[in-house]
Amino acid sequence: AGVFTAEEAVSEAGGALRSLQAAYVGQMARLRTLLRAARLDYLKTLKAEKEQYCSIYSQSLSGPLTVRERRQLRKLKAFASYRRKHGVDAVLARKLHHKRLK
Repeated sequence: AGVFTAEEAVSEAGGALRSLQAAYVGQMARLRTLLRAARLDYLKTLKAEKEQYCSIYSQSLSGPLTVRERRQLRKLKAFASYRRKHGVDAVLARKLHHKRLK
């Protein structure tokens, strides 16, 4: 009693590994659904925030701007495009994005 042959030990270890793998796969599926739900909530709040605050490009159409407001608007537009890709990089990034969506 309590002594296993090599085959029994391998069989026991294999069973333990299979149960761990099943638990891991289940946990990953759960985390994936949580991530999707959190992403949907984030996108929903982001859309609401964008609707609440009007576009920076329509700000200049609302009336004459002071020098300070013009400077702030120029800074805000620069911040908006700071991390945006340009040129060939933008085309390749867009292709990669569409490829990942498929």
